[in-house]
Amino acid sequence: MPSDRFRYSVPLAALTSIAALTVSFFAPTSASADPCQGGNDTLGCAEEDGGNRSGGSGGGGGGGDAGGDGEIPTVPGTEGGGAGGGNAVPPPPPPATIDLAEQARSTAQLPTPRVHTAPDGKTYVEVKTRLWVEGFREVATEPIVVGAQTIQAIATPKSVSWQLGETTLTCLGPGSKNDDSCSHVYKRSSAGQPGGVYQLSATITWSVRWTCAGADCDAPGGDLADLSMPSIPEPFVVDEIQTKSRQ
Repeated sequence: MPSDRFRYSVPLAALTSIAALTVSFFAPTSASADPCQGGNDTLGCAEEDGGNRSGGSGGGGGGGDAGGDGEIPTVPGTEGGGAGGGNAVPPPPPPATIDLAEQARSTAQLPTPRVHTAPDGKTYVEVKTRLWVEGFREVATEPIVVGAQTIQAIATPKSVSWQLGETTLTCLGPGSKNDDSCSHVYKRSSAGQPGGVYQLSATITWSVRWTCAGADCDAPGGDLADLSMPSIPEPFVVDEIQTKSRQ
């Protein structure tokens, strides 16, 4: 008959083995707790931690900055949309319309007046002398085009100022040999003047306006300072009528 020691030793060994297996099954190992620890640098680990391991030990810092916060790095010089887009220079403003109008005024080709008298070349004291000029006409400049502005100046004659030798006279029109719209009666002869003549001349005055067409015009038009043009002085004799009295 077996002894008590032998009878109880077998069951005790079996219980010890069962306990050891149970502990091994339920106890977590380091590999199953974190498969990415210990240098297990697989694609799955790199995707799981957001890129902190993608660069390895040498490039981990750079990979973490790019993938950890989700921001796209900015390339120098591309701020503001495209290379150099933030440094674009705006176009200059269009020139002032009035400056262009003054420029157009300065290009007006005014005619030089030519004086006429009736009687022609010589008159007499107390005789009505008719006066008129050539060149009393409107003058339009060539258009100036700058951007969306087309500017033109128009000079319109408005008066004639006469230098008659003994006095001055202003007529509001060109005058005519057929009427007295511009005329003068001399009171003194020209005998006492240098060369025995008066120097006769006329200056035409033009009023000037400007027009502007286009989207950049500050205004559609306006007035500018007058323009004037003198004639070349002409010698003019004024004599006295000699009368004979009978004895």
